[in-house]
Amino acid sequence: MGIPPAEQICDVYESSEDAESDAASIGRIGIAPDGKLRLVSALPEHQRRLAEIVQLMNGKDVLHQDIAPPEGTPRVSASRVVTRDAPDFVEVLCAYLETYHGLEVWR
Repeated sequence: MGIPPAEQICDVYESSEDAESDAASIGRIGIAPDGKLRLVSALPEHQRRLAEIVQLMNGKDVLHQDIAPPEGTPRVSASRVVTRDAPDFVEVLCAYLETYHGLEVWR
């Protein structure tokens, strides 16, 4: 029996279209190996929003990742279901946070 993988502590930034902007961290989250989030710290003005997002994301057992439709099929929206035990769940979770909540997680 080995030592369980550790929680990753990551800085959280608001997404910005401006590549020149000086991004400042609005908080820190912990990401457990199973993709569960923990709010470590947040600027006071972002505390509530980040806490709500952490709670919302921890309540999801699966995420849907947009993918390209299979070759030779009509150009329709397609997605794949990503479960918490998927090896790429944390990567998909970080992309989801950026797409749907405007947050960048720096790992």
